[in-house]
Amino acid sequence: MKIVLSISLSEEYDSILQTSLALSYDKEDEDICRIDVLTSPNFKYEDVVNKLSILDTIKYYSIEDELGISLDEEDKKFNKYISDNVSQIISEAINPKEIEIYGSFGNIKKFFEVNSLLKDKKILIREPLPFNRDILEKLQLIFDKKNVLTRVEGNEDSISLDEFAKSLDIIDNIVNYINEFDYSPLEELIHVYDIVRDRLYIKEASYEKPTKSRDLTQSLLNNSIVCLGFANIFVTILEKLNIKAMVYIIDSTKDENHQHARALVFIDDPKYHIKGLYFFDPTFDCKKANDGNNFLNKYMYFGRTYEQIKCFDNGNFTYNMYPFFDTDNIYALENNFHLNGEVPFLPELLKYHVRRMHEIVYGGLNEYMSMFYQNSFDIEEIIERLLNIKELAEKPIPISTFLKALYVVRKNEYYSNPKKYIFDINCLIDILYNSKFIKLDSEENRLYFAIFNRGIIYSKNEISRIVKRKVKENNLDKEIAEIKLTRTLREIYNKRKEESK
Repeated sequence: MKIVLSISLSEEYDSILQTSLALSYDKEDEDICRIDVLTSPNFKYEDVVNKLSILDTIKYYSIEDELGISLDEEDKKFNKYISDNVSQIISEAINPKEIEIYGSFGNIKKFFEVNSLLKDKKILIREPLPFNRDILEKLQLIFDKKNVLTRVEGNEDSISLDEFAKSLDIIDNIVNYINEFDYSPLEELIHVYDIVRDRLYIKEASYEKPTKSRDLTQSLLNNSIVCLGFANIFVTILEKLNIKAMVYIIDSTKDENHQHARALVFIDDPKYHIKGLYFFDPTFDCKKANDGNNFLNKYMYFGRTYEQIKCFDNGNFTYNMYPFFDTDNIYALENNFHLNGEVPFLPELLKYHVRRMHEIVYGGLNEYMSMFYQNSFDIEEIIERLLNIKELAEKPIPISTFLKALYVVRKNEYYSNPKKYIFDINCLIDILYNSKFIKLDSEENRLYFAIFNRGIIYSKNEISRIVKRKVKENNLDKEIAEIKLTRTLREIYNKRKEESK
């Protein structure tokens, strides 16, 4: 067996007597024997783990056999391993080759300040840390970057500090680039969406780990990327732009083993008078092989309401992660409370994704969580919040609003890369038509959508009239011509500048 030291740090353990020491084996990998230590970050390692403490711990496993405690075959095998390898266990506990460590960044920092001699070991930080430069730089100050692996948000697997730095650079470069344009939130979303979906969907090879195409870092540093990789990158960029978002997993109705990842985003944009929850699927709108840049000519899965995205799914997915987009589930929860009291009521509301939804919409968890630690709480206030969240997921982005924001973004994209981003009236018409905007501009159309869960799509002639009217009202045809002329003159200038070198 491979022996691994596993240290969990907690400020609660303020004396050596409270320290816990145990031996365990990994049921998923029986070739690993763990020395589990639960202690304070302020203790010296040798005071907690030494020959005497290890021997005292090993005695318990011998007593189990002596007392005739019923053990399964795996436990008997493990106990035999311990009795046969006492010297090796003591040696590797006192002078470990590899350390797994759990705890907050602050506790990890304290522990290695007190136990600096352990810093040269192979170290695996298990507690997920925030994906930001401040954390990276603090880790770099504490450790030799070559001997440390850490988990960061957006990743299932651990990564090296070099991988942390490279993936962070990619995200920060995108964020800094977007910030140059002084966009509104909706405009930021359009430009970020175009950047993230500019990848081919490539699944990892059969001999590779699934995380290669799903983890944030691996998806950024390798060619492989699937839905979860797209969603992780998209959400991470938005969070750094101060747009609240979460990865939203939906379940296939055809294959119980299949899931799909999207992003759910809270948009609060005063410029366009938009405030709501919207689904984004950069995977379904991503670049396709042998199709050039045509993927940029549609936004079918951009900024859709809950009912709209379900309409496009055609019954292929269910949204079990957050069940309260459906009014029936909200009122069933309320009825359950009135019938059975708060005990069966609480678990549903304390689930991670329900808490995360409140954090996104209301800006924090403290107020929400405090409602459940009082002697009594207001059921009506909780139901009102759930209904408000549902209402926020029912506010479609009008086609005219999207057109205005798209125009702003496409103008900048065209100027940066005119060969890739087409910018003219016909292109805008094609984009809106390909994006299949649902007509919700009248009571009749809204009623049709509500009854049949299927919207009436704008025809190309209708979209053409909308675009041409906006162009005429805002004199955009002249502005488009001026932008194209300016870009052409810029290209001529750059070409002559290169030739003169």
